Amino acid sequence: MKTMRSFVASLVFSILCLTWFASPVFAANVQQAMGTYVVAKGQTVKGSISLGMGTVDVLGRVDGNIKLGTGTVDVSGIVTGNVEVGMGTIDTNGSGRILGQTQIGVGSMSGKGGSINVGNFNMFPIRMTAPFSWLGEGLGWIGNGILRLLGNVMISGLLVTVFPAMMGSISRDIDRETLSAAGIGCLGSVGLFVAMAGLVVIIIGIPVALLLALAWIGAILVGNGALVWWLGQRVDRVLWPELARHPYREIFEGGLVLTIGEMIPGIGWLVALSLGMVAFGSVLRTRFGTHRPWWPLYGHNDRT
Repeated sequence: MKTMRSFVASLVFSILCLTWFASPVFAANVQQAMGTYVVAKGQTVKGSISLGMGTVDVLGRVDGNIKLGTGTVDVSGIVTGNVEVGMGTIDTNGSGRILGQTQIGVGSMSGKGGSINVGNFNMFPIRMTAPFSWLGEGLGWIGNGILRLLGNVMISGLLVTVFPAMMGSISRDIDRETLSAAGIGCLGSVGLFVAMAGLVVIIIGIPVALLLALAWIGAILVGNGALVWWLGQRVDRVLWPELARHPYREIFEGGLVLTIGEMIPGIGWLVALSLGMVAFGSVLRTRFGTHRPWWPLYGHNDRT
């Protein structure tokens, strides 16, 4: 009888072990620089997945959040948390479900038979004041606005101080060719995104895509700095035409105008998007304020 009990206990233990390994549960956060991370069918990840560049393929279940810098999140299983992608795509296939919110910077979302909660979707998400905005999230609307203003003024002031000729050239281009700059900014953003998305697919192209992303961020920073200065110059011309020009006064006024525009409920994102495209386009038009030709595509100088 004792032998029988031991046999039954061993059998139950073996079944439990087999059940456990057949449906593995990983209770740990996953962090990976680049590549592909697959949550297999029947597998459960109890934690968050963070990937710099590549693909996250969810066939099983993720009880946590997914954060991806550049690439694709493909969900055929279940994600109970939020999915955030800086640049790329979020797809749900078949019975795939994302129960939390989705946020994407540059890219697209699609639900091919699955379920997806659309959160924030921005085509021009990288703002020069982003760190200040994150700090202000816990301070409410007024605190967030104050930190945005500080970010606009401080970063623009630093760029104008260090690179006055470059920033002046870009701000003059914004003033003269606003519509042309907006069009070039839109085309340039789409072109860069397509180029980076194509390079990410090719493993050896990932370093080039990363360099393009860094150049894009640099162009956005410079463009927004010039935009702030240009807005301040416009305010000075309208309100105080008799005053002598002072760059730092203009930068403060421009930062205030841009911050107020960004904080308008409901349409602040549209203001930021429109002005951001203009600024980015002027950076491209002037080649970072140098007016040098895009060799070998162009052989002329468009300085006027």
